[in-house]
Amino acid sequence: MTRRLFIDMDGVLAVFDPDKSLEEVAMPGYFRNLQPMENVVNAIKNIINDYSDDYEVYSLSSTLHEEAVLDKCYWLDKELPELPKENRIFVPYGRMKKDYIVQLRDSDILLDDFSKNLREWHGVAIKLMNGINGTKGTWCGYSVNGKATPDVIRNTIIGIALTS
Repeated sequence: MTRRLFIDMDGVLAVFDPDKSLEEVAMPGYFRNLQPMENVVNAIKNIINDYSDDYEVYSLSSTLHEEAVLDKCYWLDKELPELPKENRIFVPYGRMKKDYIVQLRDSDILLDDFSKNLREWHGVAIKLMNGINGTKGTWCGYSVNGKATPDVIRNTIIGIALTS
């Protein structure tokens, strides 16, 4: 059976700026200009291109409003065009991501940088360590370093999937 891999955008695929206020993040156009986390994006491209028989890849991202959805779609079109448009899932800010997945399976994988989302997930949860998170030590599950090479990130995700 094909496994499903759900990937957060902010702080996972795109660089997150912890110094931005919620008002700044809510401004139209904010997400269009975020820098990609190149190693993570390239690892995901590799999974989409070379492991399509084994993994269906989805983005799973929280949004504040419809303009943010448009901005994030623009960003994905530019930085990760390999991801099919129908595999983009947007969750209203503050809602549980798991509630927006049709028929969530125990084998479904979430790659996210926010421990709260990972704890709420009912499948395989992997924390992406991005250099600004992981400071409180509240996550004790699987993790991968976003600064690792694309091959290491890909192999870590696949390795975790194979053992879960």
